[in-house]
Amino acid sequence: MFEFGGPEDAQTIAEILGLPADRVISLGILGEIKILCSGRTKYGTACTAYAKKFAGNVGYCSRHIPPESHNRDLTDSPKHYFDIATAKARQRALRILNVYKVLEPLRIIPPPEDLASYFLRAIQNDGCFMCRIMDDPSAAYPLGQHLVEDHDHDSGMVRSMLCRSCNTSEPHGDSLVWKVYRRFHPAKGWHYRYNGMGAQWAGQVDPVLNRITCEDVGLTEEFCVRHPLEGLTRYMKFVA
Repeated sequence: MFEFGGPEDAQTIAEILGLPADRVISLGILGEIKILCSGRTKYGTACTAYAKKFAGNVGYCSRHIPPESHNRDLTDSPKHYFDIATAKARQRALRILNVYKVLEPLRIIPPPEDLASYFLRAIQNDGCFMCRIMDDPSAAYPLGQHLVEDHDHDSGMVRSMLCRSCNTSEPHGDSLVWKVYRRFHPAKGWHYRYNGMGAQWAGQVDPVLNRITCEDVGLTEEFCVRHPLEGLTRYMKFVA
């Protein structure tokens, strides 16, 4: 499984986002992923500012936007130098990748299945994961209501909590954002089975040998129902 932090970071992320590898940087295991400007300074050296605008497969900071791109008519799409849709898709894909990086400890030591759904609620701030990634203002759902566990239909493993609209759209989503989501979703590596310990898993061995239990961490399901964020924080400290 691909993990962030290794020497292959830049190349792999560049392939995912369709960008040159030398313009992608990963700031440590838990640091953010950034795209560097493809422009040159007056001394001929590569610019080290972060890219804000994208044209094709390269990005530029505000200082190095090519002159021919200025004063374009935004309604004249064939002449418009910057592909706004592509830029937004890459920014949203980067958000997914950065969430994935932060959750590295939970992939090393997967949480108890009894607590997994509450941890996802805390990570997503009780909102639909993809709505938040897409900047949808309707992403907040009090106490996690109206959210469902999106899961991989092949493995049966939960990926995140989605609203019903996003959960219905997922099987048909072929955009960059959905492709990155399927590969780097928040619960990747947790081996959290859909419906937890539901009847369909009866008699099957837990895919994680010697999984950490609630007793090991000193947490109860009742506590995490009331305080999901504090429960997640305690678990992150436990596995750190």
